[in-house]
Amino acid sequence: MAIMGLLFNLGVARYVDFNRRQSVITTGLKLKNDLRSIQQKALSGLKPITIPCTELSGYVVHLHTTELREFSICNMAGTTVPPIFDSDPNVKAYPLPPNFQYGTTVGGAFQSLSGSDSVYHVLFKVLGAGISLHNDPIAGPLTIRPETSQLITIRAYSNPYRYYSVCISGGGDIKDCGYSSGSPPVCACP
Repeated sequence: MAIMGLLFNLGVARYVDFNRRQSVITTGLKLKNDLRSIQQKALSGLKPITIPCTELSGYVVHLHTTELREFSICNMAGTTVPPIFDSDPNVKAYPLPPNFQYGTTVGGAFQSLSGSDSVYHVLFKVLGAGISLHNDPIAGPLTIRPETSQLITIRAYSNPYRYYSVCISGGGDIKDCGYSSGSPPVCACP
């Protein structure tokens, strides 16, 4: 009877671990698909229908702790993106499931977005012109950053944490860095 109880408990623990792993992988693949969908809008020059847009500059991706937000940018002057407001009808949000959060991997360790200067707005430029990274000011325009790629990491659950990372390169390639348990996946983000 004791052996059956032990086997049952091990089976339940393995099932919970498997379920969490699959949940993180599914959410990571959804992130990659959402990024590709936003990138495709920029590549095709699809103008938003919610605001008047004479010249589409691209689509911006911004990460909050628990959601990704998409904005279209029209009539961009130089390297400065106009201010973006949450009340803008042009904003589309992609929320994460409970127990998940966005961040990045810095030096092999997960870096949360709260108080962090390591995740920037990613602008997918129109017609395959690549990406540019912009700072995240509290107010005012977004100005261009010198970095050429962005690593985005999802962290979920705990004991151990589970991670999934995606890299967006300067040319606009979206690279799947994959799943890892205990520490973020090792991924070169050119």
